[in-house]
Amino acid sequence: MLVDFVNFVNGYKSNKNSQFIKPFPTKINMLPDYFLNYLQNYLRDHHFDELVIESDFVKERAEAANDIHDVQMRAGYSLFGATEFALKDLFAGVRESPYDVFTDILVEDFSSIFNSMSQEEQDKLVERLSMETDLLEIYALEDGIGMMPEVKEEMRPEVVSRVGQYLKSYGI
Repeated sequence: MLVDFVNFVNGYKSNKNSQFIKPFPTKINMLPDYFLNYLQNYLRDHHFDELVIESDFVKERAEAANDIHDVQMRAGYSLFGATEFALKDLFAGVRESPYDVFTDILVEDFSSIFNSMSQEEQDKLVERLSMETDLLEIYALEDGIGMMPEVKEEMRPEVVSRVGQYLKSYGI
């Protein structure tokens, strides 16, 4: 009786001969939160806001990636091949972070000022710029998170001008 209970708890099912068979899993998952953790770590590394990191969008992308991984594994792809498909889907709709965009603008257009600062001062400046909502509204995405590089290049002169005004207003 105890053996029956242990087998039941471990997911084994009894057939008509009272033999226990482990059913084929309905999903072939990597660790359940692998893709969620992968995307959240990427977003943290690129200075995305914590609200974005914990958003439903991120959870949906991770769930979709997990499903794609499962489908590809069942189709016969290797672990690495299935993961490659899943990662492509995981990052669909993820664009550049405001931090990366403003770092790029400061390095390319204000290099003499930016390079004369210490690393700590550079980080603080980019963080402050990243929090300026009037600068970020230009890049708002309707579907996804981050800033589209195409829009950044189209609007670059206006953003460079605004960043210049921002730097002047703070005496930088």
